[in-house]
Amino acid sequence: IPVFEAAIADCKASSLISEGEVEAYQKLVDEEKVKREARIHLEQASVSPSHCPTEDEAREVFNAAVEVAQAAGLLREEIQSAEKLFLEEIRRERCRKKLAEVDEFDEELSFQKPWRTHRLDKLAEAMDECAKSNMNQLELTAMKRQLEQEQKKRASREELEKLILRKGGGKEKVFAALEKAKLVGLNKEEIRCAEAAHMATSGKI
Repeated sequence: IPVFEAAIADCKASSLISEGEVEAYQKLVDEEKVKREARIHLEQASVSPSHCPTEDEAREVFNAAVEVAQAAGLLREEIQSAEKLFLEEIRRERCRKKLAEVDEFDEELSFQKPWRTHRLDKLAEAMDECAKSNMNQLELTAMKRQLEQEQKKRASREELEKLILRKGGGKEKVFAALEKAKLVGLNKEEIRCAEAAHMATSGKI
């Protein structure tokens, strides 16, 4: 567009073409400006699901952008391409929300009540859906690390449970398992709980 505008300015200065031709070219430039603005608006709207509070609001934003694009004369293929991106982003945002819901299934080691939840299963399920939704690699990598970390925590809890409840090891093994639990991220309450359970079953750490 800037190149086109510069060419029109040169034509005006040279007086080599008529005013009617200049006006016709200027009209084309103005139309292209409108189309460019419509493309930018449509591009932004296609990723609106990740910026709008609700899916319905995102659809309103996108539909409004489509109306502007149609009025500006954008090709049907351009609008269809944007719609495809929008629907993919809708699916990705649903996956993100599902992943956030995994926190409802938090696990915390206990020797008084069952502590295992469906956290790992839910996390793996959400990650699988995210991968199928063509989510970007950075997000997928972060999810994979989160899953691996949760698996390490589960293994650490189970190791402590086995050593303490079944008396499967002496003081040294329990101490090593507690140190490992701290490293993988078990919280202070879980560590305190495990220490108390060990003291209750064997006398002293």
